[in-house]
Amino acid sequence: MSVSVYAVIVTYNRKALLAECLDSVLNQTYKVSKTIIVNNNSTDGTVDFLKEKGYLDNPSIELLNLPQNI
Repeated sequence: MSVSVYAVIVTYNRKALLAECLDSVLNQTYKVSKTIIVNNNSTDGTVDFLKEKGYLDNPSIELLNLPQNI
């Protein structure tokens, strides 16, 4: 039996903590199938940061940008 594990990370203007969280999820012993980042309309350059650091090049990471912080 194959098990899929998804991680959902919600963020708002916390680039450093987001990177720390992503690194932890990506380096777990048991690999997650998909990591979904829910960006609550961050204004601190979160999307550019994720692109620059290469996180969005990882096919197991999906970014969902919300139009407001909900």
